[in-house]
Amino acid sequence: MGSLFSSIDRSIQSSIARPMKVGLGALGSAAAWSPLDIASCRLLLDASDMSTLFTNTAGTTPVTASGQTVKAWRDKTANATLFTEATNAPTYTEAGGLKYLVFNGSTHRLAASLDLSAINALTVCAAVRRLAAADMTVINQNGTGLPSFTMDLGSTGTTLKTSSGGSANLRSATMAISAQPATDIMTGYFRISSALSQPRLNGVNGTPATTGQGSGNYQNGTTRIGLTTNSARPWNGNIYALALFTTILSEEDTDIVESGVPPAALDTFWDLVIAVGLKALDIPYSFYNERFTNYSGSRTAWLHYDRAAADKRSDQIQARKKWTYWQLQTAIVNKQWSLPSKMTLRDLRFAWHPRGMPWWKPSEEIVGDLKAIAGGLSNVQLVCQQRDTDFFENIDRNLEALQYVKDRAAEVLGPDHQFSLNWQAVFAGSTPDVEV
Repeated sequence: MGSLFSSIDRSIQSSIARPMKVGLGALGSAAAWSPLDIASCRLLLDASDMSTLFTNTAGTTPVTASGQTVKAWRDKTANATLFTEATNAPTYTEAGGLKYLVFNGSTHRLAASLDLSAINALTVCAAVRRLAAADMTVINQNGTGLPSFTMDLGSTGTTLKTSSGGSANLRSATMAISAQPATDIMTGYFRISSALSQPRLNGVNGTPATTGQGSGNYQNGTTRIGLTTNSARPWNGNIYALALFTTILSEEDTDIVESGVPPAALDTFWDLVIAVGLKALDIPYSFYNERFTNYSGSRTAWLHYDRAAADKRSDQIQARKKWTYWQLQTAIVNKQWSLPSKMTLRDLRFAWHPRGMPWWKPSEEIVGDLKAIAGGLSNVQLVCQQRDTDFFENIDRNLEALQYVKDRAAEVLGPDHQFSLNWQAVFAGSTPDVEV
């Protein structure tokens, strides 16, 4: 039974407390997603991120080891709200590859002043593990006063309850939960106008309470985790993460926050969008996601792309030739440059070449290129161009290297030393010889 709970814990923590690789990232770009990607995320507490946990209430001394008391827990949104407690703080714990805060079911709590005075609707998601059959609080603002909101356990820990109140009434909704110990993702929807109070447990919605709550917004006031603001209903168990949004999330967004992955149809949709976009540019899908090919497939895809891009390259070359002539004409008119006598711009020889592709498998491709040259099926200049190098520059650099060898030999061995230098490249594939 312990291993089952451990696997559930790991799933729960990966859904909210750790950024997940989903959406486009699942297609190869490895982009990380978190609840922060939802614009209405007002609060994100993540126990798996130790940089947000501190052993002092000022939030300056970080937690460094399991078993330390957490006197401050910093929100990961831009608001950086700091939940603190000086004397009755929970304990940071690492076990089974998980990281969480342990609340003792008696006095442990964390509190912060959270300004929700302009907010009329909320969604709260929490990843928790409950260890006792008791009335316990996940999060609360303003106790049982008005306006307020609470997500807690009621009926001696047998129901998940959400409570929301405006200027007039506090309305609650409940749904049955399994016996403890259990690990859950608990979600609560709260709204004052168009009244709503609705619990949701592990992806299943409870029956909403829609009776009027009055008017107004929630408060700019003390918000506690693990205890109500009137010091009742203490949490007994673990809290892995908690996220608060200042809207009623859609069913789809709630699913993503709770499960950590988008619906399968969303992955399929983005896969199709990306594939169509790449095809429109004559780019093979394997260029975007290498998992979908091997060496032979990549090479074939490149050859198809190279052929498909021929017309586009031709257009680019023509445009650049015209640009080059324009630049030369401008230089002549401005007397920055001049042509030799009886020579026109059309007599100049120059060329624009697209960048080539280096050898992917040199041990095979170089031999193939040399055989093509030897058989008259290609030429040295063309092969160099296709491989993103320049034949004439290669010759110049090699001659420079040979001259350096000759000059250096004269320095070291003396100017009167008799030596010969022979560098012969044999196209059949043998290594060039250098004799000094």
